[in-house]
Amino acid sequence: MIFPNGFWLGLYTLAETHDDEGPSPTKRIGNIVNQLRELPPPAQREFLFALERVADALRILRPLVVAVVNEAEPKVRVRIARNQGVA
Repeated sequence: MIFPNGFWLGLYTLAETHDDEGPSPTKRIGNIVNQLRELPPPAQREFLFALERVADALRILRPLVVAVVNEAEPKVRVRIARNQGVA
């Protein structure tokens, strides 16, 4: 069953837990990767598959979300970094 706003709530939770992993981008990534190393290989593989699914979807979704936000708030324009993929 698909819950209303489930994706957006999950995304918000992911962003918050990501921020809780450390005080800087470098520390956060290091902590996340170190935790992955502690998992058994089958779990590592499953998390890799999940990460790939989400990362691919976000690359496609971001420009669509930017367009929706720009439609809803024409005075506030969200920019997309053209040469850097997902900004």
